[in-house]
Amino acid sequence: MLTKQKGKQGEKIAIDYLLKRGHLLLAKNFRSQFGEIDIITTYQGNIYIYEVKLRKTMRYGFGDLAINESKIQKIINTFERWIERNVHYTNYPKYINALIIDPDGGINEFEIR
Repeated sequence: MLTKQKGKQGEKIAIDYLLKRGHLLLAKNFRSQFGEIDIITTYQGNIYIYEVKLRKTMRYGFGDLAINESKIQKIINTFERWIERNVHYTNYPKYINALIIDPDGGINEFEIR
């Protein structure tokens, strides 16, 4: 499976997972000159920024290994551009999370910043 197709599949799984839990989707695949944010949602008065990693195999380890400090900084910089376009969300508490989808279909969510 091509990387782009795998990413789209992972994002669809992640969005379904979040919507079933009551999140409202604000944006997906938001791009800036700094990078891309996979998913932005709001839930219970908070903003959640999600990095999604789908693992078809464990060949390259757990998905969270691909989320390093450089990637986190790109997400933060990209989110700042999103906020500039969506100023009404400026004062919402914000969380950067990861959704790791395992080969067996399990989903692990954790805060990364």
